[in-house]
Amino acid sequence: MLASKAALMKTEITVKDGNKYFYTTSFYNAENPLGVIKATLKEYSLYKIDDSENLIGKSYKTDDGNWYDCL
Repeated sequence: MLASKAALMKTEITVKDGNKYFYTTSFYNAENPLGVIKATLKEYSLYKIDDSENLIGKSYKTDDGNWYDCL
């Protein structure tokens, strides 16, 4: 499947051990080989605040609340 993305939004979080992270959200359009959009998912990309160059991971959420960790 092909994908296209929309604008990003950034949110900071602090976990119990004091580490700080941020995640960005964007919309991810999953398309079939003919270019037809089969699903629009919300993509969450997680980074550490002091190392914003290295992606920790990505997760995808459907409108129904289901989560996926890769496509």
